[in-house]
Amino acid sequence: MNFKDNNSIYDQLDPSSGIQLFRFNGLDIPFNTSWRRIGINLSGGADSSCLLTLLCNIITRNKLRCVIHVISHVRCYNTRPWQGPIAQDVYDKFVKDYYPSIHFVRHTNFIPPELEWGAIGPITQDEDGRPRSGDQICVGSFNNYIIHKEKLDVVYNATSANPQGSDWIGGMKNREKPASEGVLKDLIMQKEGYTICHPFRFVDKSYILAQYHLFDKLDLYNMTRSCEGDINDPTIKEVVPTLYEYDPVEHTVETLPKCGHCWWCKERDWAESVVEKAVEELKDV
Repeated sequence: MNFKDNNSIYDQLDPSSGIQLFRFNGLDIPFNTSWRRIGINLSGGADSSCLLTLLCNIITRNKLRCVIHVISHVRCYNTRPWQGPIAQDVYDKFVKDYYPSIHFVRHTNFIPPELEWGAIGPITQDEDGRPRSGDQICVGSFNNYIIHKEKLDVVYNATSANPQGSDWIGGMKNREKPASEGVLKDLIMQKEGYTICHPFRFVDKSYILAQYHLFDKLDLYNMTRSCEGDINDPTIKEVVPTLYEYDPVEHTVETLPKCGHCWWCKERDWAESVVEKAVEELKDV
């Protein structure tokens, strides 16, 4: 893996920003050691859990006194009711097992299923003319509320790139842009009083999965779930026939089947099929 194009984007950083670059297996992660209130969106998926691991490593290695504000959005409770409990279990793993010395605060937001893009589509546009759905508005507005309320210095988001050269298609179009065409605002946006960082913008799931191997955290990876198959999927319905028969104790990540055909399942399967090669490549970076 070559992260030259990605890392060179940070050459555009203003030196007075105080932001330093911490390299993890070839990829630079921006962080200012004077930041004390760190925000991150944690969904319970592999990408955000990986990024939180890297941030915790920066904090612990440098003996920083930071508070990490974890922002989670409760979504699709009536079609994918397991999402909330999985996100809680992942959060608890960080707090209780991995990084008990770090002070964590969790903020949860509820998004009505009726406002999801899949339910009603876009309802307005943002300042750049891009379509916006109700769930996107709820996510952005709640993030802004927590930034204001907690006076956060930075908020991290773990959106990653679509796999390149795979034999299947799909994914979000805003994940197609290559690092060679990237500009600083793709990775860092300086706002009034705080910063937004998207350090995984140009890396795909193979790098992310490789970090779980290299940091010996496969137990964490196996707690995450990417599948967006819902309670009406035939495979899942065999285990959870109806919403009211869902039991968070009984229906865990281990016992709840994946649909196997959504884009997110395909992306995860692809990453698992190439992770051994990715790990070997990153050992030499």
